[in-house]
Amino acid sequence: MSIEPNDIIADANDTGVSSEGTRNTVIEGTIDPNSDVDLYRFQANAGEGVIIDIDADEFSSGLDPILRLFDGSGNELAVSDDNPAPGEDSSLDSYLTFIPDISGDYYVGVSSFSNFNYDAVNGGSNDDSASSSGDYQLNLSLVEVQPDDDPDNTISEAGDSGVSSGGQNTVVIQESIDPQGDVDVFKFQLNEGDRVTLNINAQQIDSGLDPILRLFDEFGNELAVNDDNEAPGENFSLDSYIDFTAATTGEYYVGVSAFANFDYDAVNGRTNFDVDNSFSTGDYELVINAFNNVEGTDRRDVLIGTQRNDSIQGKNGNDILTGRGGNDNLLGGADNDILTGNDGNDTLIGGDGSDRLLGNNGDDVLQGNSGSNSYYGGQGADIFVISSDSGVDDVIYDFRDGTDKILIQGASFFDATIESADFGFSTSISVFDNPVATLIGVDPNNISEDDFA
Repeated sequence: MSIEPNDIIADANDTGVSSEGTRNTVIEGTIDPNSDVDLYRFQANAGEGVIIDIDADEFSSGLDPILRLFDGSGNELAVSDDNPAPGEDSSLDSYLTFIPDISGDYYVGVSSFSNFNYDAVNGGSNDDSASSSGDYQLNLSLVEVQPDDDPDNTISEAGDSGVSSGGQNTVVIQESIDPQGDVDVFKFQLNEGDRVTLNINAQQIDSGLDPILRLFDEFGNELAVNDDNEAPGENFSLDSYIDFTAATTGEYYVGVSAFANFDYDAVNGRTNFDVDNSFSTGDYELVINAFNNVEGTDRRDVLIGTQRNDSIQGKNGNDILTGRGGNDNLLGGADNDILTGNDGNDTLIGGDGSDRLLGNNGDDVLQGNSGSNSYYGGQGADIFVISSDSGVDDVIYDFRDGTDKILIQGASFFDATIESADFGFSTSISVFDNPVATLIGVDPNNISEDDFA
């Protein structure tokens, strides 16, 4: 239907959408002049899902729209700007989902993005010089929401991971997101200055879940969020990873959900949701690592960790970083550093400069970044992370075929040229005709796709 809408709640156009009647509609409208506001009324019952999707940029309209949702008294319940619907590319269009607590009439407002604070009760624009106008298509739907009956979907019901500064430093949680709208929340304790990494693996274990991670304080304030950012030693992944340093001592909470369920309320349990009932669900592994944080200076530092998990950061200078026990995270920073992991499954990241990385015991991740770096994995199944565009040749001295893996950032095995090195019994690896690594004492005929992460 095509409607010329009005600007205040009292005069809002009735969409005809209700819980007992028509449950979806498509409205075509126009924001013109620039300060125009269009308000639409619909009825929804408590606990059912409201999905509002506006398309303007998708149709090459000049409008950059913002969506606002109100109750009958004009209280703003939700707002969305530049948030494309699931399945849409990044755009200026907006998408909003909401689950009412109370059955009744609700109102959706459409305006130009710069007219974001209009008065929906008394009328009047906050910006008469709003910079965009044009046609739009508004899709409004009511859908049934399957409740999340798990006991761990809010901060007050969060599962205790057992991770704390004075106790356990590392835990692997195996769980699943199912059904639609499911959220899992886990708590852990950090002291001021402690560092934590949150690494979720779903694609890595062949799960159908595309997960998103959110980090909260005890009051439900979001401190960090991540979607589709692989951890060190991973490549081209839909999995997510958060690296966070605590500003205060206290309890923290990590939330796991499907990517489309990105805006759930971790305090009262209201969940975002997606209209497609087949969106991702599945098993996952959540790895929580809490670290004692040790930081160097801009000079040459010699930093030695403890028998627990340590995060050791060298910063500037030619530093020597040693992890000892625990699953350590060593970051060299600038200049030429020596990083030694020793016991535990360690992550060694060189940074700028030509660095020497020694994993020793455990399943380690060694990542040199820029500069000409030297790698010694030691015992365990190690991952050597090589840059595809550093312009220099890293050297791996103890690569073990069938045990260790090579990960080339920004490329894959099929982008690599593998041949004999110019010296000795060794293998040269090039990407896009640029040499990136030499494997000492390794026959190139033994290197295959199975050796790449």
